[in-house]
Amino acid sequence: MKGSALPSETDLMDAFGVSRSAMREVLDLLRAEGIIERLQGAGTFVVAPERTTFPLDRMDGLLSSLGDESSRVTWDLLTLESLPAPELVAQKLQLPTGSITCFIERITRLDGEPVAARSSWLPDDIGSRLLATPGHARRSVCELVEEVLGHDVGYADVRIEATLADAAIAPLLGVGLNVPLIQLERVVRDSFGRPVEYGFSRLRGDRVSLTTVLSRAERPTSARRSGAPVTLREDA
Repeated sequence: MKGSALPSETDLMDAFGVSRSAMREVLDLLRAEGIIERLQGAGTFVVAPERTTFPLDRMDGLLSSLGDESSRVTWDLLTLESLPAPELVAQKLQLPTGSITCFIERITRLDGEPVAARSSWLPDDIGSRLLATPGHARRSVCELVEEVLGHDVGYADVRIEATLADAAIAPLLGVGLNVPLIQLERVVRDSFGRPVEYGFSRLRGDRVSLTTVLSRAERPTSARRSGAPVTLREDA
């Protein structure tokens, strides 16, 4: 928790069974990432803010997790332009390669601090309305598609990976080069299954945690019967 004091270096060495040099390397790394800070004569303290929960079962996850405090979230619009779709984008949006799309780059801020960077592509018939009213680009994707652009959102296909902050993304998120980030690749579909947005989000792992609810896959009824007798039959 932010403000908490860390145990002494010796206690940490004993707790994790590592050498002094190894422990100092870990502490130096945490200091470089802005997670802890050493105060002369007082000790080492956690300085990184607590993570905000980002529920994966909601497409407006960060906003829904904050509820009445959603006003804490703001967006900086970096890019809004019409571009030909690269091959991957065209494939994800089910468009011919080179089709015109609306490309958006945004920074999501929580309490004024950057927590995520998102690059999105929308089909031209949807994005052209967005280009005509750039102020809409500071709203959530769900709001843009449903309320502004007239398409109901049905569901999204999401892929999650670990990545590193490169020279382009690091200054935008206020982190160091090669700092670990969470990357979400997402295809949003309307209620008819048509792709209406494709993009990537890079999230600061020191500010956001991802949560969801998992259920066990359905199994055949016979497989769920425990202790049922097994009958072997020999055919004549």
